[in-house]
Amino acid sequence: MRKHFCSDTQRSIIAPAAARSLYLTIYATLAILSICIRPLPVAAQNATDVHFHIVIVEMHDRLTPTVLLDIVKQHAYDITLHPDKQITETVANSDLTGASAHQDPGGSREAALGQDNGVVWRVRGPSALQRTSESNGLLTVWNITVSPNHNCRVQVKMSLRPGLSAHPAKIAGTQTDATFNNYRIRRVDCTVN
Repeated sequence: MRKHFCSDTQRSIIAPAAARSLYLTIYATLAILSICIRPLPVAAQNATDVHFHIVIVEMHDRLTPTVLLDIVKQHAYDITLHPDKQITETVANSDLTGASAHQDPGGSREAALGQDNGVVWRVRGPSALQRTSESNGLLTVWNITVSPNHNCRVQVKMSLRPGLSAHPAKIAGTQTDATFNNYRIRRVDCTVN
């Protein structure tokens, strides 16, 4: 004869509890599997474009063909980062120098994150981007950070490659060759949405 350690009453209470425990274990396992097997995060599938408006005001000096000090330029960029890592960038340039101002054409370009087509965009952290460009020895680096409350900050540095005292370019809006140096950033504004 077998001895039972539980009474009939205890068995009627324990059996449903064990069944509930087994049910919860199976349900939890299925829930975890459904999360693990699901395609990449839904947030990535529903991601939208991110738009930056960045305004940079800088000064520089023209050395040749005629000296002109303290040329003031404003560069207003509208940048769109697409979920597929494509980047669209449009710039409007303004000469704020005054009486000697030249029309300065803007332009647009498309790139892919990490692709080098004269401008390289890189991810530098969970909320940080870097944009690097070089033109005839003038290196421009932007470091962009976005805070959790969607404020953005941009640090801009413009410098000549080591060994250069000036960089060759055209006078804005003309085909006249010139050389420039002494780049300095006066103001940078950034908004993101």
